[in-house]
Amino acid sequence: MTRVTKQVRRATNKGKVMGSKSRLLLLFCLLLVAAGAPAAAPQTLGYQGHLADLGGQPITATLTITFRLYDVESGGSALWTEVRPGVAIDGGNFAVELGKVTALPRTIWGKQLYLGIQVSGDTEMAPRPPLTAAPYALRAAGTMKNTIVVSAEGTALENGSALIAAVASASGATAVQPIAIEIDAGQYDLGNAMLTVAPYISLVGRGQDVTLITSSNSLATILFTSNTQARRFTARNTGVPPTDSNSTFGLGAANAALDNTPADSVVFDSVTGESVGPGAVGGRWGIYHCATNSRITNSIGRAQAGDFTIGMRADCPASDGNVMDNVTLYASDGAGGVRGAYLAGGGVWNNIKAFVRHTLTTGGAGTYGLRILSTPGNANALLSNATVTVIGTNPAGTTTNATIEGVHVDNAGVTLKGLTVAVENVKALSIAGVRIVGDSVTTPIVKVSDADIRVSGVQDAAQGPGSIVGIRALGSTPEIARTRIKVVCAAGGYNFCGGIQQQLNFNDNTVQAGTLVLDQVSVEVGHVAPADNSAQSVGFQGITPARVDHSTFRVLRSAADELNSAVNTAAAGAAYRIRDTTLEVQSVNAVPATANCVLANGGSGSVEVYGGYADGVSCGPAVCAGVVKRGAGLLASACP
Repeated sequence: MTRVTKQVRRATNKGKVMGSKSRLLLLFCLLLVAAGAPAAAPQTLGYQGHLADLGGQPITATLTITFRLYDVESGGSALWTEVRPGVAIDGGNFAVELGKVTALPRTIWGKQLYLGIQVSGDTEMAPRPPLTAAPYALRAAGTMKNTIVVSAEGTALENGSALIAAVASASGATAVQPIAIEIDAGQYDLGNAMLTVAPYISLVGRGQDVTLITSSNSLATILFTSNTQARRFTARNTGVPPTDSNSTFGLGAANAALDNTPADSVVFDSVTGESVGPGAVGGRWGIYHCATNSRITNSIGRAQAGDFTIGMRADCPASDGNVMDNVTLYASDGAGGVRGAYLAGGGVWNNIKAFVRHTLTTGGAGTYGLRILSTPGNANALLSNATVTVIGTNPAGTTTNATIEGVHVDNAGVTLKGLTVAVENVKALSIAGVRIVGDSVTTPIVKVSDADIRVSGVQDAAQGPGSIVGIRALGSTPEIARTRIKVVCAAGGYNFCGGIQQQLNFNDNTVQAGTLVLDQVSVEVGHVAPADNSAQSVGFQGITPARVDHSTFRVLRSAADELNSAVNTAAAGAAYRIRDTTLEVQSVNAVPATANCVLANGGSGSVEVYGGYADGVSCGPAVCAGVVKRGAGLLASACP
């Protein structure tokens, strides 16, 4: 009887294979020898062995060995056969490259294979050892010993099965023995399965446009746990959430239990996460990022359809210390709400670009380009050089859209630096370029600088009084510097049209203590052709103390004689000190004069103006000194 002991390196099984006549003991290892690029299907399989007689003595001889590949463990027909005559065995050792005499056919890859071995004319040994790491996902030797290569030589489903097998075989990775799984260009269909990537494993594709991993799983396509990396591929999910309480995502970073416990040290580099598909049920998130001390760079999140559609959701409680750079987000066609991203926690978020298409005529949950939510105990975040675009369809008639906003900061400490916001052609109850929420209990510091904010739309008065505003501060006293704001309230609009508006927090009617600061702020605002006399246009309106320096407030008045003011108070606590600032109301009609107020004190606050330029009249008590005036100038006696 032949006794053969098989030891296939790293990913293969250990066992004994018995033949009927052989007198040799065979110890061997199966190694990958790729004559082409590392990601290609192997052109040869390197085979090394050791032969000894039944007494354990090494053999020195020249023998014929036949090798075969099957897709079944026993029986069946060989998919490939190679006879290697004259194999030199020296001191029991020998090595051959399978496929060098008879080429390995490309059609065999993408399925489970078994190796048939026949030594010196004996019958083929049984059972056949399996190639358990998938034929083109074998671990290579030498410098490739911690790398698994997966090629796309089969159908999309066969390729997906090979990828699942490769990830499963790498589950023993550790910090000292990490594993990289290299995925060739091609499509990998996981069926309805979801991949969960264990710690210290990296998935590396050949590019977002050429390596595509898909799944119809109702939860996700790929989930990365702590200490993992994803590079250069696209993960697309087309599954349908079972209910509106569930969501699907293409690419995720989180604890495997998905219990809002963040993963740690996850890297997403040059990857795309997509959640797209039919139906209006549940949430669709392109990327789900519940992680700390992690990084996302050069990546894309895309979500389409479903009920709540979010390009990237990264608002997990306790998330902190994350770096994002050059992340592009797309969201559209949600039935109940559309968001470019949810963000939370301290971190540095640079060059985020959110493109949101608002096509809803119903759905009261709101549309946001970026929504930044508070996370208790976390440090302030920096959002720099972000670009947010929200494009609507401005439907005729009424809608149920309550809120459309470019950036919404919800009780979070954040610095918005270099922000560009465009909210265009939209219709809702309330519309804002940036909305900042605070209260009297928490004191998040919000700073906006070097921003360009442009808003155009129609206030839907059928839902009630609302507004269109460049920056709305609810219960908040932000600091705003070097910022340009242009608000165009389109024809047929109603109610308030403002550049910067400060109000009480809608939820608890409170406001945080402090002074609202405007420095080098330029505002231009006005109705085009308002629908009725509810319309008014205001450059700046507040309820707390405010310091305004080196700024410009220009209000454009339409032919409808709506009320206008460059600066107005809305509460007795509004104490303004304005220095070196231009206040201007450009009138189409000269009368009534009281409709053109560069200064208005509707809230019985106090207004002091020192230096600068005024074009219009004062409609309330104010103190002025050194103000250059034009035309009728400032009529109040205290402002000569």
